[in-house]
Amino acid sequence: MYEGTFGFWQQIRDWLDVRYDIKVANEPGKGFQTIIQFNITNIAKGKEPDIVFEEVLLRIGKESKWHVEKFNNLEAGDSITYQYSCDYIELPDIYYDIEYRVSLERLFGFRRASKQITIKPSEFSILDYLRAVNGMRIHKWLDAVLKKMPVSDSGTTLGEVKEQQNKIKALIEEIRDTEKRIAYIFDTVGKAERDEIVPLANLLKGYVRTTENQCKQSLEAPVSKGIGSGDICGINVLEQAARNINKKIEEIMERNGISDEDAGYQYRGW
Repeated sequence: MYEGTFGFWQQIRDWLDVRYDIKVANEPGKGFQTIIQFNITNIAKGKEPDIVFEEVLLRIGKESKWHVEKFNNLEAGDSITYQYSCDYIELPDIYYDIEYRVSLERLFGFRRASKQITIKPSEFSILDYLRAVNGMRIHKWLDAVLKKMPVSDSGTTLGEVKEQQNKIKALIEEIRDTEKRIAYIFDTVGKAERDEIVPLANLLKGYVRTTENQCKQSLEAPVSKGIGSGDICGINVLEQAARNINKKIEEIMERNGISDEDAGYQYRGW
């Protein structure tokens, strides 16, 4: 247990662990060759502070003629290996020492664990909520993907089917993420203003889930039947849900004197 200022520096000194192993390789014509393998490790991983040794100097050989190896930026938990060769008969004359440096900038710089940015309840206004919803381009999956989904037929290859399936899977993940965001921003709107947006929030929740189900149905369609086939009814349901959302948004904007430009609304007449 290290205590006090001196103990703190001693602790850092001991966080550079140096070990070596000697191997003898008796190769013809090379005498009795010996390999000294050094393993140098920064064992500060998970400790405080989680430091980096910016420069490590390993000197090895006869004291009158050092061989110097320099290593830079040894991160916490990392190791370096170095092999030094000499003749076995030279071992009694071989020494080594090590020098290492930690800059004050690294030593006294701190980084805390990452934390999510959170918005306090009642932080958003109705306008903020509409801007957030409109910024998600809530109809993009219906408008740009589902309506244009190709119908596979006898000429469609398995590779093309697989490619389309992968696109739908990625779409489902994106939709699920949007559902979480919709719930999150609703919770940030002021309680006094929530009554105005509750009907819209409910429509959005149902719409996103219906869109996800439509994607799942397309994904689960038998290959023999074809991805995209038989989806006309589902598309019609989604289009009606989309119109209901647009109508509700426009009603809220009209009651609160919010323009399309202010809210970033882009589905007027869609």
